[in-house]
Amino acid sequence: MKKSRIILLTVFCLLMIPAALLAAYSVELNYRDDIEGEDPAENLTFPFIEADDNAITDEDNPHIPADQYLAITLEGLYEAEMEIYTNNFPEESPSTDEWGYQYGGMVNRPRRGRAELLWRLSNQPGRLIPGGRPGEEPSSDRFEWKYIKDKADIDIPEAEGDQSWDEAQNAGYTRVSLSTETYIFFEGNFFQAGAGEYNTVVHLDFYEITPVDPEPELESVSMEMDQSGGTLTMENGSYLQIPENSFYDEDLNDGKITITLSESTETFKAPRQAADEEPVRTYRIEPENLRLRRTAELQLYAMPTAEFRTGAAVMNNRGIKIFLRDRRFDEWELEGGEDSPLDGKLFLKGSLREFGTRAIYQTKPLTDDDFRPRKRIVTPNSEAVFQALDGQNTKIKIYDVTGREVRRIGSDDNYTWNGSDRRGNFVESGIYIYQFKVEIEGSTKLISGTLAVAK
Repeated sequence: MKKSRIILLTVFCLLMIPAALLAAYSVELNYRDDIEGEDPAENLTFPFIEADDNAITDEDNPHIPADQYLAITLEGLYEAEMEIYTNNFPEESPSTDEWGYQYGGMVNRPRRGRAELLWRLSNQPGRLIPGGRPGEEPSSDRFEWKYIKDKADIDIPEAEGDQSWDEAQNAGYTRVSLSTETYIFFEGNFFQAGAGEYNTVVHLDFYEITPVDPEPELESVSMEMDQSGGTLTMENGSYLQIPENSFYDEDLNDGKITITLSESTETFKAPRQAADEEPVRTYRIEPENLRLRRTAELQLYAMPTAEFRTGAAVMNNRGIKIFLRDRRFDEWELEGGEDSPLDGKLFLKGSLREFGTRAIYQTKPLTDDDFRPRKRIVTPNSEAVFQALDGQNTKIKIYDVTGREVRRIGSDDNYTWNGSDRRGNFVESGIYIYQFKVEIEGSTKLISGTLAVAK
């Protein structure tokens, strides 16, 4: 003889989020694609089930999907988390003799019966997801089926692993992160459930919802210049000051050229000296690869001064630097820069002779090699550029192999040696020695090395 029963699951969503954010999300209960429902659903329901004897068995396919699913939409939010659970015994402690040790899911109080309830996330709406028993251990896969835990759950004696509510919550089994669109499917496990009506209230607690910061508008300024030079100034305080007679005539069009200083969101592999993969800020100075006759002054906004003085490591004026992107070799050149706090903002001041992409990175402690020129051969078409010397107030002395000083270069030369002597004549081919002093971590250090000159 067949016994018939209807199993009903009533769902109530308790949304624990600040009142100011009530318009920032929506929760809807929708019918699955394979279930016809004309009116909006109010409860999760399961189909009418018939079973032999007085209980559902494995042969009766005890894992039954609900007719509906939940659709959760977050508007303008990210990093939202949700905790899902039942609280079937909020005012009493259930007897373990009558109810056992686990209470999550749907309950039939007159019969002291329980039917487990399972849930699963999906990124696809309406699609029926095949059911199945979840693993015994909490899973890190946010798209696997999981049991709904109850706040009264206690550990099962002699069972493997701690099955209590506290342990499940600590392990993250009851909590999941949400994307902008998230869908939750439910499934009932009616194995050995007797005939009758089963119901519960499912609580969905939302928390740690953080408003998305609006995308910052990237600032860009342009100016048409001639040999008189000029200054481009951004609203954030960054500027590029080009002295007169700085342009080569072949770069001008009818005696003029348009210069642009702009913020950029370009991303590149970080330089080896960088402490973080992401730059603090990136700028573009165009036309790309334009070279100047004379050294221009550059000031770039980095961050609020308060940010500069906090963080995982205490940064000093050698903890944040400007890097120039060399697109020809797909690598960074360390330019340096001197920190210049002003009105609660931290700027880096430096000099330049070449336009291009510049990024500000927090840096690791610098070593001797960080100040040496990356290219060690000087020709009429290539120069030796000493790195990270902006703000060092040093002079680089160049000697021939006899010890005679042939040139002294500094910030006015952009710490670059083009192979010329004091009179501006290109030196003879051979090996030349350089020496200069720098401040590293509060100590003065003499750095020396050799350069090869080839005509």
